[in-house]
Amino acid sequence: MPEEFDHPVDWLDVESVSGYRTDDPQRELYQLLEQRFRSIGQSEHDLDRCRQAACIEADNSDFRKRVDPAMQKIADASGSNLAVFPDVTFVRVRTDDDPLTDMAYTLIRNNAYTHVTSMFQDASAEANRDFEHDSLTLVDWLEGSYPNFFFVIDIDNVEKFAEHHRSIQTRDDYEQFVARYGVRPSNENFWHHADWFHDQHAREKPVLSGLFDLNRYRNR
Repeated sequence: MPEEFDHPVDWLDVESVSGYRTDDPQRELYQLLEQRFRSIGQSEHDLDRCRQAACIEADNSDFRKRVDPAMQKIADASGSNLAVFPDVTFVRVRTDDDPLTDMAYTLIRNNAYTHVTSMFQDASAEANRDFEHDSLTLVDWLEGSYPNFFFVIDIDNVEKFAEHHRSIQTRDDYEQFVARYGVRPSNENFWHHADWFHDQHAREKPVLSGLFDLNRYRNR
């Protein structure tokens, strides 16, 4: 027997995950990884996984305590009706006359597949889409370099915005939603809102922030 196999080597002396206790080992692994890296992770939380009141109460802002529960309802959406939504959407909630108190959220559409044989074959992968299991991730910060669309709402309309979002079933429903809350490139205030998102990103992530690439921005 070769000498290197006579005794354990240093690189094998590492932590490992064993003894899965549920019928969903993949989810269990993700939860273990989340716990393992929590100390070096971001302080923010994504609202679709944060169901305890403490997540909202941790922020003393009265605005946040009102807006977060409404936005959490959007995160519950799932299924084929999400196909009409962009991949990455930025949402601005205006609170009063001071833009610095406005809040930013990101809606990320999670595409489900029946199976994935190659992560680089997008065209053929479309045939393997599992639309019924699509879901949303909602975070209370700006995430992603290529926003596909902006929504800007006043805080007094945040509950209506959430209810309208959850009621969308068809492309026509989505078009009406965009007409009410969306910011198309033809909007006379488009660059005003785009500048706010850039500035907000710089406030949130002063080291990581940069100019958003709008090449993938939708006109609907």
